[in-house]
Amino acid sequence: MLAKVLMRAGSVMMLGFGLWHFFVPSIHNWFSYIPEAPSELLKAIRAANFFLSLELCVFGVMGITLSLMITTNRKAVLLYLLLMSGLWIIRAFYQLVEPQGGALALWIQVLLNGSFLLTALLFIVPLLLLIRTPDATKAR
Repeated sequence: MLAKVLMRAGSVMMLGFGLWHFFVPSIHNWFSYIPEAPSELLKAIRAANFFLSLELCVFGVMGITLSLMITTNRKAVLLYLLLMSGLWIIRAFYQLVEPQGGALALWIQVLLNGSFLLTALLFIVPLLLLIRTPDATKAR
């Protein structure tokens, strides 16, 4: 089923974003850009990034799990797809309003927004497919 494949792909992308984000501060040496920052600010940045990473991983694993229940737990799957569609549409819109990465290189900004839009589509398309498909469990 196409909806299951797309939902799983979007969930795997989220899981990938989450795993990647755990390592972003060290890969890009974030704290070298703010050497005079108070220690509490550095702790807050670390905490915010840690919990963003963790949430992306949890939602990614949740989506992979729910994709296995696409026919047996339709309401939960539809709710998940609706929430993830909204989240990624907002994230893509925010990238347009407050672009990240453009100060380093324009291609980073474009890559970020492209990946956010792709992730959104990987949840929007299965949501629309499932909404248009009759619920087989009601026929029983």
